[in-house]
Amino acid sequence: MRFWFVLAAALAAALATGCAGDGSTAAAPTPSPTASASPLPTATATDTATPTGTSTASPTRTATASPTRTASPSHTATPTATSTPTPSATPTPTASATATQTETATTTPTTVAPVAVDAQLFTELGDVGLDRYLGRPVPTPTVEGPWLRYDFATSDDGPICLYGTPFRVYVRPGTTDDVLLYLEGGGGCWNSDNCWVRTRAKIDAAPLLPLTILRAGVFSSNPQTNPLAGWNVVYVPYCDGSVFTGDNIADYPRGRVWHRGLSNLSTGVDVMRAMFPDPRKIVVSGSSAGGFGTFSVYRVTRRAYPAEEIVLLNDSGPGIQSYDAPRALADRRENWRFEQFRPASCPDCATQPAFITNWAMRFDPRLRGGFFSSLQDGVIRNFLELSGPEYEALLLEVTDEIVRRNPDRAKRFMVAGDFHTILLGGGLGNDGVAADYRTLAVDGVRLPQWIEDLVEDRPGWADLVEGR
Repeated sequence: MRFWFVLAAALAAALATGCAGDGSTAAAPTPSPTASASPLPTATATDTATPTGTSTASPTRTATASPTRTASPSHTATPTATSTPTPSATPTPTASATATQTETATTTPTTVAPVAVDAQLFTELGDVGLDRYLGRPVPTPTVEGPWLRYDFATSDDGPICLYGTPFRVYVRPGTTDDVLLYLEGGGGCWNSDNCWVRTRAKIDAAPLLPLTILRAGVFSSNPQTNPLAGWNVVYVPYCDGSVFTGDNIADYPRGRVWHRGLSNLSTGVDVMRAMFPDPRKIVVSGSSAGGFGTFSVYRVTRRAYPAEEIVLLNDSGPGIQSYDAPRALADRRENWRFEQFRPASCPDCATQPAFITNWAMRFDPRLRGGFFSSLQDGVIRNFLELSGPEYEALLLEVTDEIVRRNPDRAKRFMVAGDFHTILLGGGLGNDGVAADYRTLAVDGVRLPQWIEDLVEDRPGWADLVEGR
């Protein structure tokens, strides 16, 4: 745990001294604590539901997406969020001209329907039970300044933290119809040693950073530096040790732990659905372990919201796995049990968890995905037991393939260096904050602008890899 305390302390100090501060304030609209879960939406399936169709595919069943491939330490392997729907997805009313001075001018307004998600996606997610934890009751929240805190009773099936302590979710209501669903980071563990003796994972639901200083990066209220300013925020703490992908109770020699990542992230989606049943757009995002979790949370979110536009924003949790540490791979498979959620038609997901993106983009035209990382990220490469150059080669090999297959809907912002994460306002290196979210740029494009281009699906959205 010491490692995560050091990282949190370094970032907290930077935020407090203004390194990542940008003039935003913590003020937010007074939250209205409502709750109580809504039933799973049903969709009208279309027979062929191809990505270019016009029907609104029905989400068949509850699908619990399969964690793609060999369970990398941090991935939830199933690219739930892998790519992002193509822009065409959001219905845009075609202007209805009301001619003021022509006799023939009475045109009837028409609406262009969004292209439907292929029904096969919902069928496959349902077949593996990815949505098994959706639809549970949502409690009445407690108000904490601009945030609402939802506390959940513990259960063996979850939501529950690694050592059996209670789970919670936070919501900060905004001023728009858009929602940012953010998964917190915090390491990972898969055996008795790294779960109990030298714990490498965050173990409780207290936020990694105090919410009172969570006002930089994508949490800033300053629209000049944050394209998501004013958005509703659902903050899902990390405490399951399985990068939000696990679904198992493991009895290690030193004691029992609950790897209920899927249950915990599903609880976050339930809270989002209770508070924001009809959003314009959803960004599913996460840093580090939460970045690995985006591949799972995309799939759960798509089950809960069958037709909405979803954008995946992955921060330093790229869903890649090294095969040079076979014992760790075997432990993750056995103790997290994430592979049960792999979709039947995604054989590639068994090799690299990030390839779930290709599977998702094949069936979901309403998905786009953006991937941020430093090229030799010191934290993730340490978990994967790789050197800096080895990590960079693997990162580029896997993401090159994703971008090659989905050139218009999957792009990267990757920079030289070995610092870790960026969305909270600063990238963390060995000596503290090593990069500033506001000014970090590749080929003259700053990160906030790249994120805005991703979210709004602008023509200028580019695939940026420093040095290429």
